[in-house]
Amino acid sequence: MRKLFPRIRFSRKQKIVRNLVLVLLCLFLTEWLLEFPALTDAALLRRAERIWLLENTELLFTAGEDNAGMLYGRNGNLLLTVTYGRTILGKQYFQSLLWEESDGIHCSSRDLWPLEIMAFGSLEDAAWAEIEVDIHWEGNFGGRDWDTQRTYTAQGIRHNPYCFTFQLEPCFSEADTSAEAEMERAFFAGEGPGFTYQTVLRLYDGAGRMTAEKTMGYLEDIGLGWPEEETV
Repeated sequence: MRKLFPRIRFSRKQKIVRNLVLVLLCLFLTEWLLEFPALTDAALLRRAERIWLLENTELLFTAGEDNAGMLYGRNGNLLLTVTYGRTILGKQYFQSLLWEESDGIHCSSRDLWPLEIMAFGSLEDAAWAEIEVDIHWEGNFGGRDWDTQRTYTAQGIRHNPYCFTFQLEPCFSEADTSAEAEMERAFFAGEGPGFTYQTVLRLYDGAGRMTAEKTMGYLEDIGLGWPEEETV
């Protein structure tokens, strides 16, 4: 029976060229499926700049996990974060967020409640920092109606010239069995009555003088690219 399509014979050089073309085609298709990952942090930052119509953004630092991370940048009083995933071909752009801050400092939380807070941006002149969070609980929990306010403070851990993180700690010990202690433990576990809060960031110089104060309400959660260790 005669074959419908005749067999094409390639020379050794033609086979090498064919295989090379197939490899390049596979790489292109993979790059296309991954939305053309960036090879460097600078290239990833430039991609985000094009989205926000910016230029000359300063890369402050990077942070993240094994398979994902975040770039932090500054452009005057604009602060930019770029979330990405790591692939074998580079860093895949996920999303970017932009904030306008008159003092060049932005604060975010790690979770939906303000237990861990990060401040980043124009912090290079601060010798140390502290956060104060006033939390107001209101609602029913544990068979009791709550209308309680408590203030928590935490000193910042500096990770680099542009970043502090803060960890709130409970006021009551684990051995305390009072209703207030039970409610606080529930809150730190992500439960408890409804709450609102106000946050105050204070910056200090080397002599302990306060140089700036920033009052904020709700803090947005951008916990993916969180610095995990003190790097000073």
